[in-house]
Amino acid sequence: MSLFCNFQDAPKLIKDKLLLSSVVEEYGVTLKRQGKEWVGLCPFHEEKTPSFSVNDSKGVYLCRGCSAHGDVITFVSEMTGQSPGQVIRSLVKRLGYQITPSEEWKSGRVSNKRPILRADDRDLLTGFHNYVAQMAHRNLVALLRHEPDSPVVRYLQQERSYSESVILQYGLGYLPSQAELYDLARAPHPLNPEPTELTRQHWEALAVETGLLKNGHSRSMFQGRLLFPITNSSGQCVAFSARVIPGAEGDAILPDRKYLNSPNTRIFDKSNALFGMVPWSEVLDDSALREAWRTRLNTSVVLIVEGLTDAIRLAERGIHAVAAMGTGITKSHLRTIFRQFKYVQVVTDGDDAGISAAKRTLVEGIPFLKPGTRFYAIALPEGEDPDTFFEVASNADTVQSMLAILPKLHVEDVWYQQFIAPVCEPLTLADQVTIERALSGTHDAPMPEDPDWRLAFHRFVADKTGYVTRPYCHKRGIGLPSPLHHSLIQGDAAVFWLYRVSRYPALLACLSPWDNRWWVRDALNGLLANPIEVPPTLRVLFHTRASLSENTIDPNELESWSDLAHHLIEAGFPSSLLVHWSEIARDTDRSLEKLGYTQEVFAPDLWEYELTSWVEDLDKRLTSRLHQSVSAT
Repeated sequence: MSLFCNFQDAPKLIKDKLLLSSVVEEYGVTLKRQGKEWVGLCPFHEEKTPSFSVNDSKGVYLCRGCSAHGDVITFVSEMTGQSPGQVIRSLVKRLGYQITPSEEWKSGRVSNKRPILRADDRDLLTGFHNYVAQMAHRNLVALLRHEPDSPVVRYLQQERSYSESVILQYGLGYLPSQAELYDLARAPHPLNPEPTELTRQHWEALAVETGLLKNGHSRSMFQGRLLFPITNSSGQCVAFSARVIPGAEGDAILPDRKYLNSPNTRIFDKSNALFGMVPWSEVLDDSALREAWRTRLNTSVVLIVEGLTDAIRLAERGIHAVAAMGTGITKSHLRTIFRQFKYVQVVTDGDDAGISAAKRTLVEGIPFLKPGTRFYAIALPEGEDPDTFFEVASNADTVQSMLAILPKLHVEDVWYQQFIAPVCEPLTLADQVTIERALSGTHDAPMPEDPDWRLAFHRFVADKTGYVTRPYCHKRGIGLPSPLHHSLIQGDAAVFWLYRVSRYPALLACLSPWDNRWWVRDALNGLLANPIEVPPTLRVLFHTRASLSENTIDPNELESWSDLAHHLIEAGFPSSLLVHWSEIARDTDRSLEKLGYTQEVFAPDLWEYELTSWVEDLDKRLTSRLHQSVSAT
């Protein structure tokens, strides 16, 4: 039996018993000992040089790059998206404890009075549902190993060809239909090592509240069916999807319904739940199953499929897939997916309904696109679904090869076809208004929040229609003709200063004394385009300041490259130049790392002094040259 602890005592218990470095490594962060601390690459931002440190003696972590910090509860909360309260409850359970239930439910073990569920009884409901899932899983495992001729085992191993390993990984279950659900739970049995101590009234109150029973019934609609456990973000089973077993339809309630799903309850909302996203915590006690899930979750690729059996079929082939429960993919689903994966493929049936669903999913996911993300849909041949189509595949490489030759729906094209196309040639005024409205992001058409992806959408529209949108045509080409954009940022000196500004955008503020100097205005207008007169890097930096000033943006308010890029996009900064600068900021080709720039200590005061000295010296030389020219004339 589990031990109990009060909620207020739980954080100290967790910090005392869990080693922070071990928990960090469980989430895929490789740590190396460095003195009294552990160091590694920060999981909260992209970096190539370790700036993330863990101190086990103090139980805290700190990233010197992005300032992320906290303890084991904070870390798990940030990595999983759970609230601190949810993390505390899940970690307490991991330690073999339970949060102390209310006094009423303690007394309910011996009292027959009608119980009343309170708002703070969520943990009780979750633990109860998880308990039923354990019973179902243990029962199915026993059938697999001792009754191979039972209908549910024949269905899984002969008709579906599922291995025992994948059945165990997903915690599939089965509850016999002959007995009442309460009787199954209270009967001592090797498959039920902890019989319930609750009275029938308390048991049925919990079963009704969690969707396992309907009022007035003692048998569950989930009995006599194959059960797929649906987990919450803590890995607790809070719902079921249940399938009728071919050849044993008479054992199930509502046998004409192939699938039955748990209703929305206080512990389950199907608009937030994804099958296969979070492993059921009960299966992670087995080292082999835990390693299988760790391998699956550490990949950067995930497939979104329509059916639960599709996800399991792909898992057999070494591909991680997730599925919704009888509903379309929601924004909440996609927010969760993009938090963990970079390459997201929506795989649907090849019929009209499947393609329409794929397009809706792509549009819903647009706001969550991040740098480096790939997001597209793949339509299977008509009449196929992932479960049948990939049955012939032998491994993950074969699956990806089969997917590679299928037609794809790209997110930009789906968005364009839905919110802009068709347009006339040449464009009419109405077409231009439609384009501007769609790209504004303020109407029905969604736009990415990430500036690089916003730029990609603007460029896609320009390529499709030839129409250069207002943010880019404003001041386009003044002093910085497009063919010269790449050459303006070539060379070590240019890369050096642009990389510094990407790390510290407020550096631009120290150029303000020269904003109105004659040579700055001439450089911006192309009159001093000779690199001997004004270095190309300074032309770019002053052009950046001018773009920000046009939109009354103070560089001191910009905290990151993303902030700077976003405002430059809005100000109409040349798109091709911004793309090149973005590659420098992210060190795409690792050239900065080779030159040692990425290891440079963050020193704003020194950088401001060096930039100011450079501009002052240039100002004196150019002014002297101007005076000489005037005198000579």
